[in-house]
Amino acid sequence: MHCKARRTRAITRLRRKRCGRRSTTGSAIAREFDAVVDFDAVIRDPAHPISMQTQYDSGDHLHPNDAGYVAMANAIDLSVLRGRQRDRDNEEQ
Repeated sequence: MHCKARRTRAITRLRRKRCGRRSTTGSAIAREFDAVVDFDAVIRDPAHPISMQTQYDSGDHLHPNDAGYVAMANAIDLSVLRGRQRDRDNEEQ
């Protein structure tokens, strides 16, 4: 039991460290692009920010299930993409 508790604490520290790096990287990406979709925010469990919501978990706690992919797809603002195409079309004329 003692080893399992120590392993769990180590995994939790590693996850928190990775979340910090991911946040820094996400901020840098958001500054460089016109629009960004934060898929992690879409499927993240608000009560446990380092975990995926169970309704979107495929069972391995790493990859989303079909409902998770649908939620991620629904998070994309298609008007942003359509607007970019219109901008390119106007530039070509």
